[in-house]
Amino acid sequence: MKDFEDIYHEYNRDIYHFLLKLTCCQPELAEELLQETFYQAFISFHRFQGRCSMKTWLCQIAKNTFYNYVRHEKRQSRVVQESVPDSGGRSAEQEYERRERLHHLSEAMTALEEREQMIIEFHLFAGLPHKEIAILMGMKETTVKVAYSRARIKLKKRLSEVYGFEI
Repeated sequence: MKDFEDIYHEYNRDIYHFLLKLTCCQPELAEELLQETFYQAFISFHRFQGRCSMKTWLCQIAKNTFYNYVRHEKRQSRVVQESVPDSGGRSAEQEYERRERLHHLSEAMTALEEREQMIIEFHLFAGLPHKEIAILMGMKETTVKVAYSRARIKLKKRLSEVYGFEI
């Protein structure tokens, strides 16, 4: 069994990037939520049963941590709309367009059912394979694949109709 420090070093980068996507590229918030995620994982480690991978388990904790933050702060729309401090070398126009696309994607995701949102988040943002998502959500892998496909179609249609762009 790995000790918890090894687990942190192995997975913190993946979980940070997952949280960065959930927070629409807010590094400070993602870092804060990362620390809370690993704190929650540490105090809950005795409940990890190994039915899914460690990364899948940590992503679930990270997602719950993010949603708890949003509920606690009652700032869901502000979390999505806050500006991103680091433009990564992009021009102001490129950065504005990127923020707009992130905002539109977040808005379009709210039109999905909760189950579809979770599948999209786990697959696109956390990079989890369909098999692990199925285990995490207590579903068959084929059901996850179909739900993912349908959710992507809904997202594409919504983004095209409402915001006029393709993904």
